Amino acid sequence: MVNSVVMLLMVLLAVCTRTVLADVFVSPEHTTQIVLSNRDVNRVVCEDGRMGEVFASEEKGVVVKTTERDAFVKLHLKRNTETGAVIRPTVDVDLHMVCAGEVYTLIGRLKTIPAQTIRLRSSSGNAKANIKSMQGMPEERRIQLLIKQAYKDSFPRSYVVKERNEAIGTLGSGEVKLLRDIRVEGVGLKMKVYKYTAMGSVTLTEPDFIRPVFGKHIAAVSIDSSRKTLNGGESVRVFVIERAVQ
Repeated sequence: MVNSVVMLLMVLLAVCTRTVLADVFVSPEHTTQIVLSNRDVNRVVCEDGRMGEVFASEEKGVVVKTTERDAFVKLHLKRNTETGAVIRPTVDVDLHMVCAGEVYTLIGRLKTIPAQTIRLRSSSGNAKANIKSMQGMPEERRIQLLIKQAYKDSFPRSYVVKERNEAIGTLGSGEVKLLRDIRVEGVGLKMKVYKYTAMGSVTLTEPDFIRPVFGKHIAAVSIDSSRKTLNGGESVRVFVIERAVQ
């Protein structure tokens, strides 16, 4: 049920999303794409035990030093032999880390940004179930599945669903209330379900909800209605999908 408007929003958001500097949480036993600094020392924290062996792309200039609970990842810099200018690596690197007995596979996209902190977090039962059910799905398909489940108001027991019923404020000629928070642990997605109630005639579109008040890391938006023009007193649900960055 993700229409072409939502898919276009997903593409635009993916292009326009700024690099996240907050800590990133990673679950084991599936490949996770992260962003790493190619100029500073990145830190990877094993939250639930000891940091074990780390296997990295040494041929790509990855240097790793470990302590009991941390791994510090630095990229080798090269210099132009003629000008002396620093050449920063840009090719993706792969990291395989053993933390608390579980294996974490990370694909690091290199950018010229401040140092990043990645936190390795053990799988809960919910996370393992979600990873298994969505294994092999690209992010776009996972988002489509989550929106389909929201339209039917039917979620697996492995999702963490919290009822909220909180007034958010006004948007155009209408009021917005947060109905639910839904977190899909282990796959990096969460959803907020809003209720929009028109106070007068209003035309509502998905881009209206691409605002920080509705989500910091929005990946997609879908309105539960084929009719975008509402009259006073009419309500509609709005689903906002976020990447679960802490």
